[in-house]
Amino acid sequence: MKTCILITSHLNNQAKIDVAHQQLDYLQDKGYTIIYAGNYVIPTSIQNRVDYILYTKENPIANRGIVGWQWIPDEAGLGKTQCMTAYPDYGYAHLYQTNRGFKFAKSLGYEYIIHLNYDIIFEDGGWDILKEEIKDYPNLIFKWGSEYATNKYIFKIDDFTSLMDKTLPYYKDGNPPGIKKDWFCEVFFKWAIERENTPYILNTTIPSTELISNQTVYSKYGNFGVYHFREKDQLVLRFPNFIEDITHFFLTVDNKLDVAFTQTPDKRYFIGPAFEGEYFDGENLLFKLDQQLKERQWVGNR
Repeated sequence: MKTCILITSHLNNQAKIDVAHQQLDYLQDKGYTIIYAGNYVIPTSIQNRVDYILYTKENPIANRGIVGWQWIPDEAGLGKTQCMTAYPDYGYAHLYQTNRGFKFAKSLGYEYIIHLNYDIIFEDGGWDILKEEIKDYPNLIFKWGSEYATNKYIFKIDDFTSLMDKTLPYYKDGNPPGIKKDWFCEVFFKWAIERENTPYILNTTIPSTELISNQTVYSKYGNFGVYHFREKDQLVLRFPNFIEDITHFFLTVDNKLDVAFTQTPDKRYFIGPAFEGEYFDGENLLFKLDQQLKERQWVGNR
């Protein structure tokens, strides 16, 4: 079957663009045509490295949201609290964009697609294993916890577009019949495949790396999440790992007010004042603290 790589993207900041180039470095010698799709403007630096570009202004959001949480350890000194993140469900937009990409590839004469989100790289030896497996198993799905990953899969074009055309309307309307409570994109993908009896093989042997998190701020001090501590009207910055060499640092609000963030006894957390406005790291805009962020990312009681 005539095969290509389809990359889906939403490159709305420099950190994502850098990761996208890192992925293209990895794919450069793999010998496949690369189609690059995005529902955010695709930089010319990316366009110049691939074979085809599909930009769509469509970024439809399903009428539903997702809430995630994570316990904050007592050592952080914030009491019995947890980080809560509420954000729109962009899963529908992602699958919608991917379906567009599959149909575009078919118009170019392709029959089979290796689909990757812009930040996925297979680990050592993974690509060689992948090439062997797709010889025997045309539709290859990867696990995502107990669900099915939507950031990487391999499909016959006709199988995938038929699957999406039949099931995506349920996602848009928020009413997939018989799906489990509090579902999200990966749950829906598994539900859709099983509902339509789409033939596939589930792969659990090819490791990959996801290079970026959409809920992360990228600064010169490291990568962190931003949360509004409602009880004390402060900001909590959560780093993924312990920070050993910095006990405090400064960010600038609206490029005129320097505010200090101080490390807690748990070295992953920093606390500072919650002034509304745009927070800068030098000349780089990191995030904007407004009512929307306060409602979407916050620290509250367990």
